[in-house]
Amino acid sequence: MPEYRNNRNTRNVQRSKNNIRRKKRAQKRLNMILTVTTVIFLFLVFSLLKQRFTISSLRKEQAVLIDEQNKIKAETEQLKEEIKKSNSLEYIEERAREELGMIKKDEKIYVNPENSNNNHEEDNNQEENNQN
Repeated sequence: MPEYRNNRNTRNVQRSKNNIRRKKRAQKRLNMILTVTTVIFLFLVFSLLKQRFTISSLRKEQAVLIDEQNKIKAETEQLKEEIKKSNSLEYIEERAREELGMIKKDEKIYVNPENSNNNHEEDNNQEENNQN
């Protein structure tokens, strides 16, 4: 009978060792699963934060571009109006008088000497500023 007990004890010891090995393997698997899960979770959190930052930057850029677009539209409308005006005879006549100093046929220009001197001084000052 002692052999039987010894065999039995050996089997019990063997089973205990196997159970311990299984528990260690299960613990290693659990640790590996937790590590992989943690890495995946951190990657997802990082990706989410990066996307939010990118979205925020793009929204700011979009706002700037919309403002720029509105300014360009307003400028375009102003230029269209100016083009419409420039095709009219009144506008052409006004520009010819102001910028080129032209006059109509049989029209007389009276020059006030006081204003004439002031105008010449202003023209000279403007020319000096343009040269600088």
